[in-house]
Amino acid sequence: MKLLANETYDGTQHFWYQMNLMIEHDYGLIFNTDLGILSTIVNKVKEDINHNASSNGIYWYLGREVDEIVCMLRYQQEQFIIQVNLKDFDFALNIDKVEGWKESLKNKLLSE
Repeated sequence: MKLLANETYDGTQHFWYQMNLMIEHDYGLIFNTDLGILSTIVNKVKEDINHNASSNGIYWYLGREVDEIVCMLRYQQEQFIIQVNLKDFDFALNIDKVEGWKESLKNKLLSE
């Protein structure tokens, strides 16, 4: 994960990271629900939390570029919210896998 930008807004910290979370499919690019990538995300998020403990909230934006964000996370009051942006065909093909991926990420973030 390469840091693309780091900004502070109203006591909250925001990180944009370059991370390819998409894979090829017959219909085009779809969200990669491989659980093997979770450790990379968890390690970076935990590192950022440790370095920004006094923030009112911490936000992460993950994608190929700043204008191609696919996954967003918010950490506030010891809780995580995870959002994945999907195309319509990706939603139709993958929503159950994406929801499982998000739940796995959240559980891993809270347990480690």
